[in-house]
Amino acid sequence: MNTIITTVNMLLDIANCLRVMSGLLDLPAAYGEPIQSSRRQHLHI
Repeated sequence: MNTIITTVNMLLDIANCLRVMSGLLDLPAAYGEPIQSSRRQHLHI
């Protein structure tokens, strides 16, 4: 039982690391424009 829990925790840690790394790499392209465009849409609505 403990080995299953530790394995799941390890996989979650790896997934979090990958998400953070890709997030840092994609931050300007992925989050810069959509946030501004969504703000403009909210302002227009």
